Amino acid sequence: KSLSKHGRDRVLKKLHARHEREENKRMRKEEAEQAWKRLKTITNTTADGGAAAISAVMKENAGDTQEIKKLRKGLLKIAKMHLGFETSGLPKSWRVDVPGTSNATFAALMGRPTDVDLDSFVKNGAYYNESCEASKLFGICEAQLTKDFKREGVVQKIESSVTVTYKPSTMELSIKGHARIQAGVPWYEFNVRTLHHDKGVRVVTIN
Repeated sequence: KSLSKHGRDRVLKKLHARHEREENKRMRKEEAEQAWKRLKTITNTTADGGAAAISAVMKENAGDTQEIKKLRKGLLKIAKMHLGFETSGLPKSWRVDVPGTSNATFAALMGRPTDVDLDSFVKNGAYYNESCEASKLFGICEAQLTKDFKREGVVQKIESSVTVTYKPSTMELSIKGHARIQAGVPWYEFNVRTLHHDKGVRVVTIN
């Protein structure tokens, strides 16, 4: 169908362009992985002048500046403010936008403060898209990812994985994630018994 519509030469040209895009994408990913490995490697010079490379596990958020620590705390606060419920009664997705974010700030939030040129990140078009652990991004433990909804009688917890998108040309950063109802909290136990419609609104009955 494509041959009859576009002709053989145009189809071959499109296939070649697609192959080049995929190859460039693969190369960018490999280059980013190599840059990340270099960041995680500490090179020591021994007494005899030889170089000895040793691998070190980089401690997440250990080298945060006070500014980054404050930013992480602020992002968590805003994320919790965006938690809520759909009309179905289920937790809704949330998003936090942070304008005016520099390359250095993005790298620091991702736990790579020395990579100010973003060499260890894979760029897709104009954006960097990274998936990371919510607890590491916000600089807290898992237990602090919760928010009490006392009127509804439930606790929501931010899902462990969030997506961070960064556009360096406009310095725009966005964080997107989901939440779930947390069970097993000491002050309540619940089971979703039924889903029913009340005046056209889907309601979750919790007992």
